[in-house]
Amino acid sequence: MDTSLALLPDREQLNVDQAVRLKPDYAESYFNRALAKTALGRNIEARVDFETALNLAQKAGDDSLKAHVERRIQKLNQDARTP
Repeated sequence: MDTSLALLPDREQLNVDQAVRLKPDYAESYFNRALAKTALGRNIEARVDFETALNLAQKAGDDSLKAHVERRIQKLNQDARTP
């Protein structure tokens, strides 16, 4: 799983948006878009994509991706509680 997508600039967000449009049932597309949104500080939007990725990963039986997504959601939760 390539976490370097989290370092994408704003204009590159279009690429991850397009990936979601092309494969709306592919959990990794949502995961990658959530990483990009997190890097841009768009945490509420990222959470929605992480939740979608989690649901799709569960449906697909992708335990590895499910674990990655759960860790990212936990991190968002921790960051939200940190002043």
